[in-house]
Amino acid sequence: MKLNANGFIYKSESLETLGGAIESILQGYSYFKFPHKDQQRQLGKPLSTREKMVLDYLIQGKGNADIAEVLSLSAKTVSTYKARILKKYNANNIVELITMLK
Repeated sequence: MKLNANGFIYKSESLETLGGAIESILQGYSYFKFPHKDQQRQLGKPLSTREKMVLDYLIQGKGNADIAEVLSLSAKTVSTYKARILKKYNANNIVELITMLK
């Protein structure tokens, strides 16, 4: 089943979060907001602070280049963080990771 959703947030989220989600979608990004506790559920080692930041942007649908620009990193460094996150969650790709975090 294909849902064709550009974003997802819980009804309990703040108006500020809703506004940010709408703005992201209007700019062509996807926006998927999940509870913080779900983001912390990994199989291996805990995520570093930087890995958590990268994960938050990945969940929002941002690509490596966009994340690199926001965090003042190279796209290759973001790619390395992404690979570490996938390994820690034992996921094969970002779609699988986001599905796991639901």
